[in-house]
Amino acid sequence: IRVTAAEEGGEGVLCIADTGPGLPEDFQPGKSRSLGLRIAHLFTEQLGGSLDFVSDGGTRVTLRFPIGTAED
Repeated sequence: IRVTAAEEGGEGVLCIADTGPGLPEDFQPGKSRSLGLRIAHLFTEQLGGSLDFVSDGGTRVTLRFPIGTAED
């Protein structure tokens, strides 16, 4: 498992990736009943961000969210 965090163009980017079997072909994260994914979607919504899932020789989940300034 690899976890990275960075700032890119005024956004925070958190990426979690593994080299496992990947996601099922019919996987639809927004329709999942998984508690963990529901929490991840709620957290993403609170941040005003986006959550992206990629399955290509493993699974990569990327959370992007705006970074506020000290004036916000």
